[in-house]
Amino acid sequence: MYAEKRCRLCGRCIKACEHNAISSGVKGGLLFDRNICDKCEDFNCTKACLCEAVEVSGKLFSVEALMKIFERDRDFWGADGGVTFSGGEPFVQHQFLQSVLKKCKGTSIHTAIETSGHVATEVFLKSMELIDWAFIDIKHMDTELHRDLTGVGNELILKNIETLTKSNWKGTLVPRIPLIPGFNNSESNISATAEFLKRCNLSKIEVLPFHRMGDSKYVRLGLRYTHSEKLPPNRDELESVIKCFNKNGIDCIED
Repeated sequence: MYAEKRCRLCGRCIKACEHNAISSGVKGGLLFDRNICDKCEDFNCTKACLCEAVEVSGKLFSVEALMKIFERDRDFWGADGGVTFSGGEPFVQHQFLQSVLKKCKGTSIHTAIETSGHVATEVFLKSMELIDWAFIDIKHMDTELHRDLTGVGNELILKNIETLTKSNWKGTLVPRIPLIPGFNNSESNISATAEFLKRCNLSKIEVLPFHRMGDSKYVRLGLRYTHSEKLPPNRDELESVIKCFNKNGIDCIED
């Protein structure tokens, strides 16, 4: 990740990069060839930077190392605390996730997950056996509109939710709708979402107002944030959605 505002243009990272992936920009700042950076394993540029303008976000952990952190922090959770696996998308690393979940269950650590639900059903159900609490997004009930925004249809997500609610799973499921004005806040979509929830014997949904907190991370990764012009819903838009859910028999939890 590159934070241009922190950069002093000292050139240390350019000299440290043995792959010639970094160069000076014409308009100031540095340019990174991300095709090269994505294959890098030594990250010498980050070690050379003295002002933390170039850094790696994320660390590699073994299951054992992660469990040591959990055990270290267990006393701070209280009686109702535990571990939440979020992201990104936790199921991208589902084999590692399942290994950690088994360890958590073996030591009576409460487990929760925040997921899009877009994962093979077999993998999803196997993992959910080890999860106590799940938050799953329902971004849109129209699969083509869902595909336009996310790149994938919603069939697998809805299938996983419905299959889970009709299984013998003993955990708690909280569906979520990231509320994006002009995309999924129409009365028709809210009503369709409510009908799906009732078909799954679910009576609540968490409403998450859209925000642009990820914008700066995209910039630091050299990516374009395609939703930077979108505005979060105002209070009237939020209330309208809540009323529509309520009218259709679904209670709302506000973030």
